[in-house]
Amino acid sequence: MNSYKAGKLKVLGITSLERSPAAPELPTVAEQGFPGFSGEPWSGFFAPKGTPKPIIDKMATDMIAAMHMPDVVKKMSELGTPLIGSRPEVFRAFVAKEIEKWAEAIRVAGVSAD
Repeated sequence: MNSYKAGKLKVLGITSLERSPAAPELPTVAEQGFPGFSGEPWSGFFAPKGTPKPIIDKMATDMIAAMHMPDVVKKMSELGTPLIGSRPEVFRAFVAKEIEKWAEAIRVAGVSAD
């Protein structure tokens, strides 16, 4: 958002379903004729298969606590990036839906890796 706010970048639309609190004047792609379009960036933490559940739970608890630290919340808000911070099972379901969504987009577009 810094490049946009400085006038160095022209933003055509926000790819989330809702306008960004960091730049509410920018329309969403959905508002511009592509209803339901959502292509939000996200990130998460993954652990190797077989990592013991108590370790996963401890990591999740610590990461959620870190994401609620005032300086982290402030910085991410300035960047227009919402923080969710969910439990592993919620994140696992989210990733499965993302895989399904983008697999369909790849199929429809006829994209291949070769």
